[in-house]
Amino acid sequence: MKKHLLILSFILFQIGMVANAQNIPVYVPQNGLVGWWPFNGNTNDESGKQNHCNNYNGNFTSDRNGNSNTAFYGDGNGSGMNISAMNDFPFANSNRTVSVWFKCNMPFPSGGDRVLFSYGDNTFGTRFSLTLASSTLIGIEYMSGAVLANYNADNAWHNLTVTYSGAGSNGVNIYLDGTSLSTIVYSPISSFNTLNTFIHTIGSLNGIYNFAGSYDDIGIWDRALTQQEIMDLYKSVSCTPPSAFITPQGNTTFCSGGFVSLYANTGNGYTYKWLLDGSPISNANSSIYSATQDGNYTVEVTDNGCAAVSAAVTVTVNPNPTVNLSNPGNKCINAAPVTLNGSPAGGTYAGAGVTGNSFSPLTAGAGTQTITYSYTNANGCSGTATTNVTVNPLPQVTFIGLNASYTKNDPPSTLVGNPSGGNFTGDGVSGNTFNPSLAANPSSVNVVYVYTDINGCTSATCNSSVITGIISSDNGDADLKARIYPNPSDVNFNLEFNLEKSKQVSIEVIDVMGQIVFSQNKNMSKGSNIIALDLSEQSVGIYFVQLKGKDLNWLGKVIKQ
Repeated sequence: MKKHLLILSFILFQIGMVANAQNIPVYVPQNGLVGWWPFNGNTNDESGKQNHCNNYNGNFTSDRNGNSNTAFYGDGNGSGMNISAMNDFPFANSNRTVSVWFKCNMPFPSGGDRVLFSYGDNTFGTRFSLTLASSTLIGIEYMSGAVLANYNADNAWHNLTVTYSGAGSNGVNIYLDGTSLSTIVYSPISSFNTLNTFIHTIGSLNGIYNFAGSYDDIGIWDRALTQQEIMDLYKSVSCTPPSAFITPQGNTTFCSGGFVSLYANTGNGYTYKWLLDGSPISNANSSIYSATQDGNYTVEVTDNGCAAVSAAVTVTVNPNPTVNLSNPGNKCINAAPVTLNGSPAGGTYAGAGVTGNSFSPLTAGAGTQTITYSYTNANGCSGTATTNVTVNPLPQVTFIGLNASYTKNDPPSTLVGNPSGGNFTGDGVSGNTFNPSLAANPSSVNVVYVYTDINGCTSATCNSSVITGIISSDNGDADLKARIYPNPSDVNFNLEFNLEKSKQVSIEVIDVMGQIVFSQNKNMSKGSNIIALDLSEQSVGIYFVQLKGKDLNWLGKVIKQ
């Protein structure tokens, strides 16, 4: 029989627990809930923990939504409630949350704290009381110490929620209307030691410091609620929340500088708040958000005051590579091609005169040339670097003072170069003077003037003279009909000329410094002749080609690229 009564009692207890749970609004977190007093015409604890209250001189009033007899009113003169039991309350230094809706009578009374909820003892650190310390401070006190926040009392409903997560006064967080407040600590303490003794009241501290005004929906939990749970308590709307989900329009992994459009579901009258890693994004309140940063994006969708938060969409932003391109320095137009150096390796180069990873000043042409290096990494992210190279033209060089012909007895000639400051070289030349009596080759004389400008670019010109009876001919002579082709060229040239009769000729190729870089003697026949000039081993630049023989002296110029 006793066994049957025990089973029946257990069943009735479980039924009571279910019934109580059904009286708790859906927005109230039930995980860790050890006390919930909605004051719906009574002072019962609806959490199922049987922590009911005894009413002392208080009355029921309208709640914040205007519903009659669903909140408690204290007049500040001894009215309040005593909690009959503190089953499963968080004591000692354990984590906890206490939440209270309240509305102050105004003007705010003077003289001491006004207590909303209190339990514990009367020694330092043994009490945990939610209190209005004055009309400008709100928070908790723990007997001779407090953690408070600035607050301006008014005759309006507010939600005060305090969480504690260990570490004494440093573990207290104060939220007013869902918003975390900066705290002020008075008499810090390293840990709490809340006792299960004689203080367990609502609206007063065992009959003193009575609160004057209304309070409602008081809850206590044996854990620290999350900020979202605290916000849900503040919004406190019993409703069916709308659906909330995000549809990305595009890839959620992209490179820095890109974005993905996130679309929230839409509905008539819906409002939106976008969050990144749980924190609201400033001014992000439309149904579409363009995400440009790493992180987890959620959207809070609200319909008629009822909100739901979507599942997170993770956005990954890969950094663009850091790309560098070394400047090869300014170049003369006849300089040899240079190898470009960009990093990281494996990119592509572009610009005038660029082939592969080589830059040719001659191909690019004179002026400021922009070279670009582009690189794409394994994530498909790209970067570019640019550098400007000035390609300087060769100076225009001429000289005067060399006669077309001399005899051995003619006086020396003074040579004048333009621009001045260059150097003369050649047979019979000393400084800027040509002396025909010193010429070693009586058949012909070549005098070269070499000039280097301020950019380090060198150019030269060559003039010829003959000594006593040597016949001179130049490019385009009607009898000789000589020409060089292709010109310019990068490897080989052809010297084509016409002879009136067979004879032995010599061919010399001379660089701008007056050095012979190619020489050949050949017996040539009457009529048209072609001689191949191989300059593949020579550097880029200007060269002079001299064709000499009996009664023959011809000078031409070629450009090797």
